[in-house]
Amino acid sequence: GRWADDGKSHCAKRVQLGCAADHLDGSAGRNNEDLERVMEVQMIYLIFILGMLLDYVTKIWAIGTLKGQPDITVIEGFFDFSYLENRGAAFGIFQGRVYLLAFVTIIIMVVLFVMYQKTKKKTKLLTISTALIMTGAIGNLIDRLRYGFVVDFISWHWKNTYYFPTFNVADICITVGTGLLILYIIKEVE
Repeated sequence: GRWADDGKSHCAKRVQLGCAADHLDGSAGRNNEDLERVMEVQMIYLIFILGMLLDYVTKIWAIGTLKGQPDITVIEGFFDFSYLENRGAAFGIFQGRVYLLAFVTIIIMVVLFVMYQKTKKKTKLLTISTALIMTGAIGNLIDRLRYGFVVDFISWHWKNTYYFPTFNVADICITVGTGLLILYIIKEVE
């Protein structure tokens, strides 16, 4: 009797475990989606916090160290830290239009956010690119509303012949994020 009972209980346990395993497998898809969503949100927060912190700290450094002072040469004839108050948009367009630029920035961020939320296939590439663009846009928006201009301080140039427009960490976030977004779009079209 002992072996028979154990055999029955073993079979009963296997059936119970099988049912539990089947139940877990059935909800595993939902659990994976929940976990992916949590990781997605954590990635967005991490990019946002690190990007905003780096942007803020470097701009405070630029104001305190570079404003009214000679440039700091990092690589002779190529890379300097040079304080600039950018009262326009990229490449100096729309000079002095602080509120227009702030309004346009907010509209673009809202459109980007809505498009991201409506996207069914949220890949890491899309998440990272959107988070970077939003981080950079918010960093520069804060400057516009706080100072009336954006603090730029990274100057790349070729000797004294060509100067790339001076930029900041927020601009780097926007540029890298836009590049990744273009890559995402290309990959999705294929």
